[in-house]
Amino acid sequence: MEINSFSDLNFMNGQKLVSSVLSKTMPFGITVNVEAKNPGVINAAVNKIEWIAYIDDIQISSGQISDRIEIPANGGTTIIPVRVESDLFEYMEGDNPKTMLNFALNLVDAGGQPTRLSMKIKPSVYIGGTMITSPEYFKITKEFKSGN
Repeated sequence: MEINSFSDLNFMNGQKLVSSVLSKTMPFGITVNVEAKNPGVINAAVNKIEWIAYIDDIQISSGQISDRIEIPANGGTTIIPVRVESDLFEYMEGDNPKTMLNFALNLVDAGGQPTRLSMKIKPSVYIGGTMITSPEYFKITKEFKSGN
């Protein structure tokens, strides 16, 4: 079921949504395109990226990319697609249902409060044949609401 705006909702989508709620599943998937920039004068490469994805500070997924990613020198950029998949129903307890409902409404252009989608990323690179992992995660946050 792909819904890009509120107008995409129809009777069949409504039935699928109700069925998901009754079966206690709410599959969610998104590809986050992360831009890596290399200000150096020689080409750079990242050999592994560990990542954690959040919706409004609630961790929803984690994973890693183990493919070598090259970034051209002199301000060159590379887009790194990160596929985030989760079952959001797992997070429907406490105050989380409000957060997840607001997130879902923002996705279909009907939300009232902003939602923050963020990722923590920890890159690893080979230097002299040794894998060096960043000691800390870098945090990337994008806030959005219906209409943007």
